[in-house]
Amino acid sequence: MQSLFEIQSASGSHPVLLSEQRVRDVVEACEGTIILADGFFRDQLQGLSRPVLFIEATEEAKDFTAIAPLVEECRRLGLARNGHILAVGGGVVQDIACFIATVYMRGVKWTFLPTTLLAMVDSCIGGKSSVNVGAFKNLVGSFYPPERIVVPTAAVETLPPEHVAAGRCEAAKICFARSDEIFTNYLGQASDIEGVASIVALSLGAKRWFVEVDEFDQNERLLLNFGHSFGHALESCTDYLVTHGVAVGVGCLAAVEMSAAANPALKQVPRVSALIENLLEILGGLDGLPAALEGVSREDFFRYWQSDKKHNPNAYRPILLDEQGFLYRAELIRDAAADNAIWGGFEAARRKVAEQARIGA
Repeated sequence: MQSLFEIQSASGSHPVLLSEQRVRDVVEACEGTIILADGFFRDQLQGLSRPVLFIEATEEAKDFTAIAPLVEECRRLGLARNGHILAVGGGVVQDIACFIATVYMRGVKWTFLPTTLLAMVDSCIGGKSSVNVGAFKNLVGSFYPPERIVVPTAAVETLPPEHVAAGRCEAAKICFARSDEIFTNYLGQASDIEGVASIVALSLGAKRWFVEVDEFDQNERLLLNFGHSFGHALESCTDYLVTHGVAVGVGCLAAVEMSAAANPALKQVPRVSALIENLLEILGGLDGLPAALEGVSREDFFRYWQSDKKHNPNAYRPILLDEQGFLYRAELIRDAAADNAIWGGFEAARRKVAEQARIGA
């Protein structure tokens, strides 16, 4: 295993490592009383000496009402207060495992093996869990870092194109948010499977800075919500047909378009034009995405947009771009003008994605 770095957190430091081994080999080498794993790995993880609880990685599995039966099953499988959860999967499994580890007997240790590119480049560090309540995405959750993170990069070879695209969108967002230098380095990395270790290392190194300076999402780390208010609404409107990372990529484009409507020169800023080009290259090749975006109605969009937990009762609080192309936390009074600007940004983004798809067809 290759050690990337240690992350400093309020609960102490924890290492991030890369491994080129197959998932089963990494699992066998890692500590854990029980294993919570994506059902995708059911065949690969048969016959282990430790109990495995398989989870179907769907948004329904993240619902608050679905967590209690999993907690009961952990108890049945023998997880005690001095136990250790080994989580194997992407963001859904991470959210569930982190949340259970936080609350189970007031907290047990856990280790995370991220197996989707999105989890590898983004969510695996930061120690956050997010659980859905009814129609409201990520309404409850916690901050509870794992004991360590081991990234099995070979797992990317099993991912479908939309999941690779999701991870690339998140990596682009993080590197763009961090600095021009890191974003330029990201653009120079290979975009195919061969460059995955480099992209993971670069993106996690960028996110590490945000986590260490603002572990509990009070200031700088909030900039990583770039694209998320649009993205979460889009996920919900499409009943999660559009995956999280892809929705965030579209959301970043929408935030750029919304910002540029007030400042047309923004698209000529080199860092912004490079971001637009990169995101469109990633998104333009995804079959079915233009049709999914076209099916989003204004009424449905705002039903979910308005419930985003990042907003407050009087104002929307999306992440937008200033005239130099840098991110900032906007505060927009909830009125018709704001609604029109937000919807205009989304409509412009979906037109761009549709145009790119036609060009690539």
